[in-house]
Amino acid sequence: MLSRLVSRRPWLFTLGAEALVWFGAALGFLWVYASFPGHTLAAAWHHLGLLSAALTVFVVVRVALWRWVPIEGLARWLGSFLGALLLLLLLAYYVLVIAGLHSWGRVVSWPLISTYALQWQPLALSQGIPPGLVVVGVGAVLVCVTAVIALGPARKDWAATLASRGSRRSRLLLVGGFSVGCIHLLTHAVSPTEALTAKEPFSLTLFHDQQGGRSIQGHRLIQSEVLDRRAELERARYVPSPTAHRRNVILIVGDALRADHMAIYGYPRPTTPYLSELQSKGRLQQVDRAWSVCAESSCGLMAMIRSQYVHEFSGKSFNLLDVLKLHGYKTHLILGGDHTNFYGLKEAYGQVDHYFDGSMATRFYMNDDRLILDKVAGLPDWGGEPVYMQFHLMSPHPLGTRTLAPHFIPSESYAPLSLLQRVDGPPRLSSINFYDNGVVQFDSTVRELIGLLKAKGYLSDSIVVVTGDHGELLGEEGQYGHAKGVSESVLRIPLLFLSFPLDQQQRPSKLYSVGSQVDIGPTVLHSLGMPIPTHWSGESLKDQPQRSHLFFQQSPYVGLIDTRQVDRPIKAWMNVEKLGEGLQALALSVGAESTALQKVEIESMTPHWLKTLAPAVSSLSP
Repeated sequence: MLSRLVSRRPWLFTLGAEALVWFGAALGFLWVYASFPGHTLAAAWHHLGLLSAALTVFVVVRVALWRWVPIEGLARWLGSFLGALLLLLLLAYYVLVIAGLHSWGRVVSWPLISTYALQWQPLALSQGIPPGLVVVGVGAVLVCVTAVIALGPARKDWAATLASRGSRRSRLLLVGGFSVGCIHLLTHAVSPTEALTAKEPFSLTLFHDQQGGRSIQGHRLIQSEVLDRRAELERARYVPSPTAHRRNVILIVGDALRADHMAIYGYPRPTTPYLSELQSKGRLQQVDRAWSVCAESSCGLMAMIRSQYVHEFSGKSFNLLDVLKLHGYKTHLILGGDHTNFYGLKEAYGQVDHYFDGSMATRFYMNDDRLILDKVAGLPDWGGEPVYMQFHLMSPHPLGTRTLAPHFIPSESYAPLSLLQRVDGPPRLSSINFYDNGVVQFDSTVRELIGLLKAKGYLSDSIVVVTGDHGELLGEEGQYGHAKGVSESVLRIPLLFLSFPLDQQQRPSKLYSVGSQVDIGPTVLHSLGMPIPTHWSGESLKDQPQRSHLFFQQSPYVGLIDTRQVDRPIKAWMNVEKLGEGLQALALSVGAESTALQKVEIESMTPHWLKTLAPAVSSLSP
């Protein structure tokens, strides 16, 4: 029967085959898409509707080519090329969506796609792939797919048949289909609310800033008048200290920097020669155990300057930069990576005096830390006014450029592995080497950065903080990357404080050994003799904090760390998506998660306030 159809209606067969490929790819993607937390098959109807409308317009364009192009062979190849190009772009988009969900818990936005598309060559080089090979590979795939469409089994282009049918009815059908498709797409462009509510991927990509409430990467900011008023009240009543020691404040953040891969934290490899040298001379203060509030950049960076946990974030804040500005500071952010287009991250920093990130660089790839050094080299010498400077280094990140000769080989980027749900086998040595080489480069960049700042006078009297925004999975439990779960690999970060000038006689006092990102701001203000805002959750690590718990979360996982036994903290977390099941399972471990997991039954637990976990944990014995 199929052969009869091919012989009698070859154009119908080729049209059906192409439609099967298009919608088969879409259905496969939607099945994977629905497996991510917060995404369901409710998006399928909207997605398939938009795809159908776009394909309807495409059909008419293919038919128009056959009408307007006089040479039959040229029309066939142009139409086939157009079909192949659009299909590959759709498949590439699907890969990017899955990559975004795996890497940072969000559907990739159009600003990110366009930014990285313009920098595809250095991006390829950062992954060890020659740009020429990319061009050849993409070109070869495009040519092959075009040939398959143009020289298919039926050798009859359906567009040619539709174009040759010049009846009034067929023309009306084509015009009608084209009009309906365009109207559907335009209607969605004007009013995407329903599709955004269903989390349809095309809509999230194009209208990422219209999602019914502010969001920050994989988390949503609470729309709370109470929290907003609290921040505004604290800002209104805050009184700067006239006796404050207005030293310069320098914050250096390593993206995806995990503490246990730094020699300064006991890692057997010499990954931090500069920082280890300062440590051996007693020139820095080290927090032995520090955790991030989440497993991704945006909330980690916000926690540092807001001194708040993720569940306390709201639309307004009174943060560290605001406090320093009230004390007469100028604020400068010089950041590797694209913070401008990364889901509202630039806006989250608030008003600053000088802002620069990788998306603004013209001489370097946006994830190349040389752009930081180049920018600092062009700064004027320090004029004596107090400054706050924040730097973001991409060296440890899998998309960061590694310019130093590799210290550990073989070294191979694990970025493609981060797209997979699970990778069988033990952690790959080449991936660990690749990451460790990034840590070595981070340490080297810190050395150069400190040298430049010192030469320009910014370190004449200053506090320098070195930390990470989150950790990184390097094959633990078959996973790579971050924004996944709440294991120690993605939450344990370094937290170091340096006081300049380094030639001072007095050795730095010891800091409390357990801390969080939320403690950075209070510790800095304590060192400067400035009042700490009362609505902040962090505490100064120069004293023993009065709290008993630290909080963290990532996607559906929320939890805490019981720090009352400093030498043996207890970590507990749960999946809030399972709260409707009655008795809940709370996974807990002691110390560095090396002991067997225990299960505890918990009743009446609400996902809105993580502090409800505290009574359950405090009643447990290790």
